[in-house]
Amino acid sequence: MLSALHIKDFGLYRRPFRYKSSGNLYRLFPNICYKISSRYQKYEDKIIQSRCQEIRKVALRIHRSGKKPNPHNVAAALAQPSIFRNPYAQAELTKVKRELGYE
Repeated sequence: MLSALHIKDFGLYRRPFRYKSSGNLYRLFPNICYKISSRYQKYEDKIIQSRCQEIRKVALRIHRSGKKPNPHNVAAALAQPSIFRNPYAQAELTKVKRELGYE
């Protein structure tokens, strides 16, 4: 049954039971809710990992062009510049800059 569930479907299952919050579903169906939550966490981790890889590639490309990979340059070169607002993105750039010897 869980393989047929998608993350976005969780809200759809809540509506037919007329539950106003997800807390009741967690209480009544803890196993299913735990599986959905863990699957969503894996999805989020995969997204963060791919975004960090993109930041690393962009920073290295800027470094090879002879410029310092600062937050402004990296954000401008990203497919989605708003990604750089996240703390994990800034931490990844700091890590790359340390590896390149800037800090």
